[in-house]
Amino acid sequence: LIGDRKDPFYAGLLFPSKYGELVFEKEIYKKNANTDMEDVTIFLPRNEPVVDVEISVEDGYVVEEPTPYADIKPIVYYGSSITQGGCVSRPGNTYQGIIERRFDTDYINLGFSGSARGEDTIADYIKNLDMSVFVYDYDHNAPTIEHLINTHERMYNTIREKHPNLPIVLMSRPKYYLTDDEEKRLEVIKSTFDNAKARGDNNVYLIDGPTLMEMAKEEGTVDNCHPNDLGFYSIAKALGDRHILLHDTHGALDIRDAEEVLPRGLGIEGQLVGGAIHQGRAELVGDGLGGEGGVVVHVPLIEGQGGLGIRLSPGGHDRRQLGEGRAQVDADAVVGGD
Repeated sequence: LIGDRKDPFYAGLLFPSKYGELVFEKEIYKKNANTDMEDVTIFLPRNEPVVDVEISVEDGYVVEEPTPYADIKPIVYYGSSITQGGCVSRPGNTYQGIIERRFDTDYINLGFSGSARGEDTIADYIKNLDMSVFVYDYDHNAPTIEHLINTHERMYNTIREKHPNLPIVLMSRPKYYLTDDEEKRLEVIKSTFDNAKARGDNNVYLIDGPTLMEMAKEEGTVDNCHPNDLGFYSIAKALGDRHILLHDTHGALDIRDAEEVLPRGLGIEGQLVGGAIHQGRAELVGDGLGGEGGVVVHVPLIEGQGGLGIRLSPGGHDRRQLGEGRAQVDADAVVGGD
């Protein structure tokens, strides 16, 4: 991909011309000949190991550091071959890649085909990563319901113990119509979520398979298991649209479920899907704001020094451009101990 990460130009796919070919190359060209420098994003293969990557340019041209991502720590994803990217048509079309472009956020993909089973070893590794959000789904790879019962909440507890304020997103297998066995597996994952909420955890979130595949439904897989491009887009849309993403100057990413913060229809039409705090002003991007009421969000500041509570109201000092699905809302900020 070439150019602005949020609106890039697709330069093409690099692949061998025949079976067994191990070394191959491709020429790409600048999207805009009138600009001095452009970002180039290379998505490596989903399954095949890459031994070496060489980048060469014509005489007189240079390679420099890319434009940095937004000041947010990477999102960490853990799960099955679906997390790994199977069976998307090209690596950049995974749901992680789509989220990366939409929110300008780097990510770490720990998807393991047939191998992610919520092992203690990988949980201990993940808990030591510096991340803004943890998303996990290994439903497909848990060999039995009993295995899922014995590992799912334990993995959550391992991560939560090390990161008491980290947003954690629980996802079940992305499937629209569930069998009886799949419903039982979903209940196990719901149990992890319900137990966390009962203990007062307000930074844990659940997105079930039917919600993930709501847009694609039964058209979203290649084998009734692995998503195709439409399925991955549906997952990315569900993961992105269903939450409010806010980041502050300290690189913390806070998520609030839109339905939990503000009941549907009270002051919002559709989904309130994203935003960023900029010196007391929040820019919200979504399907539009409407009606009365407001939404309260809390952005964590430096640990141990309280937080920033902000109330956003569609009335008063708001400037709306609903035709473009974007609104900028001036907000009063009060520093508190929340």
